[in-house]
Amino acid sequence: MEVSQVLNVADWYLETIPTIGKRFNALKKKLAHNASQPQKEPLREELDSLIAHLEAMHFDLLTNEELDLLRSLDALQYLGHQGALFVIETVKTSDFDPASAANDISVAEQVLSSTQSKFDQARNQLRELGLERDDDEGELIDLPLVRVRFKDGAAVDDIALLKKWIVDWFDISRGAAMAVGETPQSVKVVGASNGSVIITLGTIGSVTMILAMIATNAGRIAREYLSIANDIEDLRQKKRLNKVIEDELKQQQTRLHETGIEDTLNEIKDTVPQMIEQEVENALRKSIERYFSFYKKGGDVDFIPPRSRVEDTEEGEEDQDVIDQIRAHAGENDRLVELIENVRAQQAEIKQLTNHAAMDDLSGNIPE
Repeated sequence: MEVSQVLNVADWYLETIPTIGKRFNALKKKLAHNASQPQKEPLREELDSLIAHLEAMHFDLLTNEELDLLRSLDALQYLGHQGALFVIETVKTSDFDPASAANDISVAEQVLSSTQSKFDQARNQLRELGLERDDDEGELIDLPLVRVRFKDGAAVDDIALLKKWIVDWFDISRGAAMAVGETPQSVKVVGASNGSVIITLGTIGSVTMILAMIATNAGRIAREYLSIANDIEDLRQKKRLNKVIEDELKQQQTRLHETGIEDTLNEIKDTVPQMIEQEVENALRKSIERYFSFYKKGGDVDFIPPRSRVEDTEEGEEDQDVIDQIRAHAGENDRLVELIENVRAQQAEIKQLTNHAAMDDLSGNIPE
C-alpha cells in the first residue's frame, strides 16, 4: 500500500468520523441509561440521527485497498449502510436485552475511536518524515483513476509475463478509447507500485466509463457463473444431481462467457453517441476479450472518480477555468460514480458467492 493511500484514507477518516462518533456516543448513553434505570428514556432522535449520517456516507473516493485497510481495522462494519444495519439490529435487541445492546454500541464506538487515534498518529508520523500525498497534485485530481492489480493467475512473476500483460492492457485501453473517439495516448500511466504489481492509469471520464461498463459485465458473468456452480454443488449435496442436469448447467456456464462478450459489445455500441465502424468494433471486441481474460485469471481493477469538487475550489479569477471544467463534467462524473458503485457492489457479492463455490473449478472451467 502506498504512503499516499494511507494519507488519503486517514484524511477521509479523520474528516468523516468525529461526527459519526458523537452520534454513536449519544445513542450509547441512552442505551446504557435504559439498561440500568427503571425509568426509560426515548432514543428515537439519537437513533435516527446516527442512521441518517451512516447512510449518507460516501466511499467512492477510497480505493479497494483503502477499504480493505478499514476492514482490517474492524471499522468498516460500523460505517455506511452496513453500519446502519448493525445499529438497527442492535437497537431491536434492546427491548429484551438492553445491556447487550448498550455494550455492542459501546464496542462499535470504541473501535471507531481507536481507529481514529491510529490514523491521527500515522498521519502525524508520516508528515514528520516529510511524506505527503502526491496522487492529488496537478491535473490528477481532475482525472478518474483506474488501478490495475496483477495478482493470482494474472500476477507478474517475470519479464515475459510483464510484457504479455502490458500488451493486453494496451489492447484493453486502445479499444475503450477508440469507442469514444479517443486514442490510446489518452490513457496515462500515472503510478506504479510493487508487492502485487499495481499500475495506476489516469484517463478521461468517457474512457473510464467504457472500462467500467466492461468491468460490470465481467462481474455479472462471474456472479452468474458462481451462482450456477453453487447450484451444482447444492444438488450434489442433496444427491439430486445426475449427468444430464450437470451437463446442462455447465453448458449454461459456457454460454455465459460466449454471450457476455457480445452483450457487452452491444451495450457499449448503444451507449456511445457516434456510430462505431468495423475497425473500432474489432478493437473494442479485443478490449472486452482481453479484460474478461484478465478478470477471470484473478486480476483486479479498481475505479476511482475524480477527487476534485466544485465546493472544494474557491471562486476567483485564477480558479474559474478549473471550476468551469469541473462543472462541465459533473454529470459525467455522477454517472461514473454510479457505475463504480455497481462494480464494487458486484465485487462484494462475488466474494460472498466464493464462500460457497470452489475457485479452482472456476479457473479451470471458464473458457478463454
